[in-house]
Amino acid sequence: MKLDLAFIDFHTHNVTGVVAPRAIASYSLPQIIDRPEGQYYSVGLHPWDTARSNAYRSVEETLIKYLADEYCLALGEVGLDRLRGASLGVQTELLALQLHLCARLHKPVVIHCVRAWSELLSVFRKVKFPGNKAVHGYRGSLAILERLLDDGWYISAGFYTPAETILRIPLARLLLETDDTKQPIATLYAQTAQLLDSTVEDLQTMVMSNIRRFINQEE
Repeated sequence: MKLDLAFIDFHTHNVTGVVAPRAIASYSLPQIIDRPEGQYYSVGLHPWDTARSNAYRSVEETLIKYLADEYCLALGEVGLDRLRGASLGVQTELLALQLHLCARLHKPVVIHCVRAWSELLSVFRKVKFPGNKAVHGYRGSLAILERLLDDGWYISAGFYTPAETILRIPLARLLLETDDTKQPIATLYAQTAQLLDSTVEDLQTMVMSNIRRFINQEE
């Protein structure tokens, strides 16, 4: 399937009502049933939902159906969170399970990680995930950023990503997102373009190209 949309907002949780058609809406499995018809999206079991009693069943029985949907562009956000959700051991098992399903359907993955970078990277090494991978809303250290970049990750920046971090992301790996904020994506583009000494138009063109490459829709 070749997309006819030019995405400029890589990741948003502003999924109620009418979502901007140039955004990729992000759903955790418990919320995906409410997705509007015809909306492009990513889906996965968010780390915060891993303590649910039906977590394993929902991944094994439900996730594969959505990943096979032509409107589903990626697995995510999924990952590890040391501060919320099930134990890190359970989260690790569920992440590995979701990555195996995702790899079967040749979809990329969008990652959420809080204070568990070593464990996260260990899961990816063990799974040998073959697809594209991105960290959303990156606010980690510059040292971790370099490790991710060396391993081919895309980095999605949001309103809370430090300027010094954005300046270290190669332009070919940079994505932009509104995440769970209510601020318009245009504001983030204006701020980032000024930081990068670019024009908004050039930045949009570059990010659209990066998103297409990430979701394997290069022209």
